[in-house]
Amino acid sequence: MKSNAKGSADVWMLVFRLPESLPIWIELLQKSLHERFGPRFAVWHTDELLFGVRGGELALYDTSGCRRSPPKVVYVRHNTADLRPDHETSLLHHLEQMGVAVFNSLAAHTLCANKVLHLQRLAAAGIPVPDTISYAAVPLGDVVQSPLLPEPCIVKSVRGNCGRAVFLAPQLELLREMHGNIDQRLPLLFQQYISSSRGRTLRILVVDGQLIQSIVFSASAGGLKSNASLGGDTSVCTGRYPEAEEIAIRAAKALGLVFGAVDFLFDEDRFIICEVNANPGWVAKTEDALSSAIADYAVRLLNRTAALP
Repeated sequence: MKSNAKGSADVWMLVFRLPESLPIWIELLQKSLHERFGPRFAVWHTDELLFGVRGGELALYDTSGCRRSPPKVVYVRHNTADLRPDHETSLLHHLEQMGVAVFNSLAAHTLCANKVLHLQRLAAAGIPVPDTISYAAVPLGDVVQSPLLPEPCIVKSVRGNCGRAVFLAPQLELLREMHGNIDQRLPLLFQQYISSSRGRTLRILVVDGQLIQSIVFSASAGGLKSNASLGGDTSVCTGRYPEAEEIAIRAAKALGLVFGAVDFLFDEDRFIICEVNANPGWVAKTEDALSSAIADYAVRLLNRTAALP
């Protein structure tokens, strides 16, 4: 859909980057939102918009220079790794300052994009997370010598998705020998290894404080990572783990998430949060429930904005 055909839609789906072919989850969301809002809905991509100040007022433009009225509601869809400080964050902040109801909010996206930030927030809210050590400016060579690191430990970049930049260090001595070969552009975190959950995670999807679905991910061939994008199997299990489902709703609230996926580890006799994603990928058997729940929330949010003085 070209910019000049979008009119003055008051509900947007804002997509980071312009893919050559839209993934299935974008197509499903677009269909659900269009069914709810018709011509009042439009899809915009971040590379189609300019923003700034004109005559002392915040302004929004398309790349042809046409000034655009801000929408009332924006649903943000992106991959975790695409949320760049000083790029997309500036656009989201601009929309929020124009009074647009953005979900998830910039604050929630920022917390979830950095694994350390959301673990900090969850721990402060009394929600169970693994023992974790990270750093700001200490050289990695010094960090790996610290007696605080668990052994064995899971090593992760503070940013990343789909299981990338994650590995198990079974022995600290091995980690100390190989640390010079690790990508150090971003800080790492060193996390307690929950052996009882090897190759198995529980994902719970929440929209507006309501449970949507629970799914167990299982790695194939005894692997460590259970991500569906890496070939893991999925099994819907909504209602089987009510304790985790209740914690997931609390976690989403603590992070300010309207829509999120809370990933749990199976820690012997309890559940412990591995991480939370503000924009998880779709998996089989979840698409319709999620796209419908997001569209329903957009309707409620638009009705709220219409009721404001």
